[in-house]
Amino acid sequence: MSKYVGLLRGFTGKGSIGSMFIGHVVKRSTANPNSLKVDTQKMILDKELKSYFSTKRSIWVDDNSKDCLIGDIVLIKSLPRNADKSKVTHEVDHIVFKLGCVVDPITGRRCRGTEFVDEADIGTEKPLVIEEVK
Repeated sequence: MSKYVGLLRGFTGKGSIGSMFIGHVVKRSTANPNSLKVDTQKMILDKELKSYFSTKRSIWVDDNSKDCLIGDIVLIKSLPRNADKSKVTHEVDHIVFKLGCVVDPITGRRCRGTEFVDEADIGTEKPLVIEEVK
């Protein structure tokens, strides 16, 4: 049981080292192209009302591979504390979902909105524009 404590601590977000979050890439920094702004969401318990409320948090993340695009869903982990006052506090662990490649977790099939997309029909889809206006 003790070997799982560190892993569980990382997913619950308690402790500064090893905390992991899932977030949505919102923006790429213009000053440092390796930096991304990621929005994360956390559920906070209100003990008086005995219900959870969602809170948003924006985190600056380091992306050394430059694979992330705006709109991707990524798993991020915290960097060890450093002496400089950098705004980048986390790094991208891996990309969970690329933009436009959403997979239903139950069936494992790709979906677009509320409908499933067959892999064979991807190349043969009808175009959205029927005819060009001249």
